[in-house]
Amino acid sequence: MPPMISVIGQQFGELVVLEQKGVYKSGKKWMAKIKSIYLGTFETELEAVKMYDKWAKMLYGTFAHINVSKTG
Repeated sequence: MPPMISVIGQQFGELVVLEQKGVYKSGKKWMAKIKSIYLGTFETELEAVKMYDKWAKMLYGTFAHINVSKTG
């Protein structure tokens, strides 16, 4: 299975896919999702990124692709 590729700034209806893996903007909120697991809706992108990273580490351990290096 090929790796998931994020599209920077491309709009699909109301959903905007940005560079963070597993984090999407929907309207004024941010959503986090890993595989088919919905992790929640958040006020800020950083909150959503942190939740995705937390779950990625729990599910994949040292093999997790996390966003922490992308957010500084």
